[in-house]
Amino acid sequence: VYEGNFVSGKRDGNGTMYYTDGAVYTGSWKDGSYHGKGKITWSDGSYYEGDFVGGSRHGQGTYSYTSGSIYTGAWENGNRTGYGKMDWSDGSSYEGYWQNNKRHGYGTYVNKYGTVFQGDWLNDVFQS
Repeated sequence: VYEGNFVSGKRDGNGTMYYTDGAVYTGSWKDGSYHGKGKITWSDGSYYEGDFVGGSRHGQGTYSYTSGSIYTGAWENGNRTGYGKMDWSDGSSYEGYWQNNKRHGYGTYVNKYGTVFQGDWLNDVFQS
């Protein structure tokens, strides 16, 4: 069920979509796709709030996972890409660069015991 604006028969402007699987999106639409600022919440309680382009997470935003982990930072075509910070539910964290959902580039990882790994990452692997 969609509640909101239409332009030329497509969702456009502000609106809310209620999906049959329990997901809810509230925010901006353009040509029938999420576009601009919005928030989507899934039935498991996880959510993404931030920028969308053409229906994908793109720009700056926050994703809260069901595990309690939270990522805040850059997105590109639905993937963590660019600068961002992940705080995992076990107390560990990473702040730095990402590419296609993997730590990639310069960043700092602090594990749950407080050990710090600072430097370059390649495909989610620390380069010592």
